[in-house]
Amino acid sequence: MGDGNLAWGPGGDFLDLNDSLAGTWGAGLQLADISFTEKLTHTLRVAYWGGTNSPAMVKYMDTAYAWESTNNHFEGPYMTSNDGLLEFNLVNIYKMYENFNINVELGYIANFMDDNTWKKNYLDFYSYDELDILKMQIIFTYSFYIVFYIIICNIML
Repeated sequence: MGDGNLAWGPGGDFLDLNDSLAGTWGAGLQLADISFTEKLTHTLRVAYWGGTNSPAMVKYMDTAYAWESTNNHFEGPYMTSNDGLLEFNLVNIYKMYENFNINVELGYIANFMDDNTWKKNYLDFYSYDELDILKMQIIFTYSFYIVFYIIICNIML
């Protein structure tokens, strides 16, 4: 849940650094750098995210996103103690050349947001949809180094 493999966001932002994720807790397991062939590695992650906020606070919210600040900054999900998310993530990195990698990331989040907590009786309340999340991305990375040499010559006359 967040930026994923390379932590790239729109406009070059690192979105995880902007998320507060206050009112949540999580536990995860990662098996990293599993390799069956020379140029291909895999990382498998499983994590559970739970909320610590009071379910009673939802009745004071106009929308499910009312807790966000006014500067259009995403502060992470508002999750109550009745809510949870289960994440599965598989990252595959194929080293095609010395400086060129192909990253294939597959992610799935099972949504366990409590419908009874977020259900409102009026139509203008935008609540969380209880939809699961699927992410598939391919990222091509080419890394290179630029070395500058500065030659200082002292000429003595």
